[in-house]
Amino acid sequence: MSQFSPTQLSVSYQQFRTIMGVKSSADIDSLPQELKDLIVDHISHISDEPERKQTLRSTALVSRRFRYWAHKRLFSTVVLRGKHGKAPGAIISRLQELKELIAADPLSDKTGVASHIRSFTLSLGGLRSCVVPPLEDDALAFILQKLHRTGSRPRSLSILLFMPGDNDQLDWSSLSQDLRCALVDVSRSPLLTTLRLRGFRNLPHDILAGASVENIKFNNISIKDYNHDECTSFSRYLGKDDHLRFFWNEGSVYLLDPLSQETEGSDHAPGVHTSSSSLMPTNIVSPNRSLARMSPQSIPSPSAGSDTSDVILYPDYVHLESIETDHTFPILHVLDLTTTRSHPATFIFQKLKNLTMNIRDPSGFKKATEIFDSAPSVEKLEIKLNCKFPFSS
Repeated sequence: MSQFSPTQLSVSYQQFRTIMGVKSSADIDSLPQELKDLIVDHISHISDEPERKQTLRSTALVSRRFRYWAHKRLFSTVVLRGKHGKAPGAIISRLQELKELIAADPLSDKTGVASHIRSFTLSLGGLRSCVVPPLEDDALAFILQKLHRTGSRPRSLSILLFMPGDNDQLDWSSLSQDLRCALVDVSRSPLLTTLRLRGFRNLPHDILAGASVENIKFNNISIKDYNHDECTSFSRYLGKDDHLRFFWNEGSVYLLDPLSQETEGSDHAPGVHTSSSSLMPTNIVSPNRSLARMSPQSIPSPSAGSDTSDVILYPDYVHLESIETDHTFPILHVLDLTTTRSHPATFIFQKLKNLTMNIRDPSGFKKATEIFDSAPSVEKLEIKLNCKFPFSS
């Protein structure tokens, strides 16, 4: 079998058919699987990014299977950046284009473009008049509602805001309800392992409640002590006829999610899914109540003989493997979900392996030391100095 180089494969749709000696999609599908794997592998390793993307776009026109493979590689990482000092029109257009692409496929979140997005980053910088409009547009909320619904871990989400001057944070309450709920919803995805947020004021303290994240990067953040009362946080998981079951037993909250999840098909079987029962931990049991704020007396006890084999333990803490923080907010307030912050810091940080601390002022060293002293399992420590004023060590 002759070998194709990445350069040879950087061709147009018609050239691709000519090279392969086929005339129809049926002929292409009849090619040996080893050859199709070889083609896709070579394309994926084209070093020149524009050339690789153009080749993948051409490959997506060959057949349904090639479209699945090409889109899986084209959209695995989505990075949208608003340029400093530039009008927000361009970034809004890109968000709208992605929304339209996702909306055009009713199965986008299962087998289409949205299902392929493993990492999504939106970075906005400049004056407030440049940062706010893309967040006010309905496209971002729509996109977030489709992310990380099926597939496998790990997935990541980054929303980064950079605004100059003293008023360099955007208040959480100024975001639309749809966007707030979409952010809360995606943060609770069982697929999400990395969450990066920057430039938000009054971020909910329970933003990580019920989340499965292992890594956070929170910078230039302030925390407010309230829960997501206005968000129906189970809209992603629960239909109108579904019901939650939760129990209080020996000081622990148990919660059952009655839904099932689909697992992502392999490269060789696009669109094929298997269903399995899924249990989703969370602290939100209705739009207006949070289990983290409930007392044992306010949660119904399981009736005699109740079967609790199908429920899981909901933790009132978050264990992370990696943290990056600049100490602009109390880190324990988003990791210890008890109302009195009753968990010892050594318990909260017991699984922490990688710690990155951005030091902005003299108090940052003290706060950094407090975290480090409470994290016995840290294997990698990184200190970033970003101080506005000189100070002695």
